[in-house]
Amino acid sequence: MKTKIYGAYGSNINLEQMAYRCPHAEVCKVGYINGYRLTFRSGGFANIEKSEGDRVPVLLWTITEQCERALDHYEGYPSFYIKQDIPVEIDDGNDEIEAMFYVMTAEHCRKMRPPTQYYYRGIERGYESNGMPTVELKAAFERCMAEMNDKTYSCNGCGQRLDFDRDVIWVTSSYGLCEKCYDKLSEAELEKIREEYE
Repeated sequence: MKTKIYGAYGSNINLEQMAYRCPHAEVCKVGYINGYRLTFRSGGFANIEKSEGDRVPVLLWTITEQCERALDHYEGYPSFYIKQDIPVEIDDGNDEIEAMFYVMTAEHCRKMRPPTQYYYRGIERGYESNGMPTVELKAAFERCMAEMNDKTYSCNGCGQRLDFDRDVIWVTSSYGLCEKCYDKLSEAELEKIREEYE
């Protein structure tokens, strides 16, 4: 039977929920993805976004093709989430393994919404069941609430505060510029940013 390694950072960390969705999936181990942070976006659902210096704890699963089809349906692939292969640090940083992750599409991850209590608590129970630290989960919730209250965004070029909905030119889903900084960049420079941050 063909299998692959899948990395969960949201509700699929919850063992009971994953057993229901993918009864043939098996827990592999806990790891970290470096250079990312956990967020809550459209619909209040979890996402991972590139963020230098941050890292996100993840639960690795061994899944079958049948499991992947079930996950595709649950995650709304490919319209809501897309798939990306991301290296995962395991065994206290002594090894690395590549895993498949569902990452929210650019259109949806621009929309901020806090998670429901049921959804958040389900993820939290998953963290606790697998002995994973909840610090990043709590920080993601706090960031989401702060963003909901602050409708501004710092330009990634000059740091100027911009109106989130009106003044930001989005190069990628997580990299925005003011008009002045955007106009300074060549298409080659913009493409380099897209490759780094998508």
